[in-house]
Amino acid sequence: MHVNEAEPDLSRISEGRLDRLFAGAHLQVVDADEGMAEAVMDLRLGRELWRPTLGLALLLLVVELLVVRTTQTSRKEASPESRLRSRSG
Repeated sequence: MHVNEAEPDLSRISEGRLDRLFAGAHLQVVDADEGMAEAVMDLRLGRELWRPTLGLALLLLVVELLVVRTTQTSRKEASPESRLRSRSG
């Protein structure tokens, strides 16, 4: 049996060549530093959104607190009791 010597070439392929070979396909290239198991788990489970969601919720809570404080302050200034106090004092 004659085996082509170019076939068993196990050298690393560049990302550019992969893009050309599989044009239009969605490829995920795993670096040597990142483990294959971790990359597969990320693809299966997706990105965790609890941290950005928690941050956004806290930000909206602070904004709501500021809005409530400013509306309460402006209501106290515009209340009839405060007008009467300013006239009589």
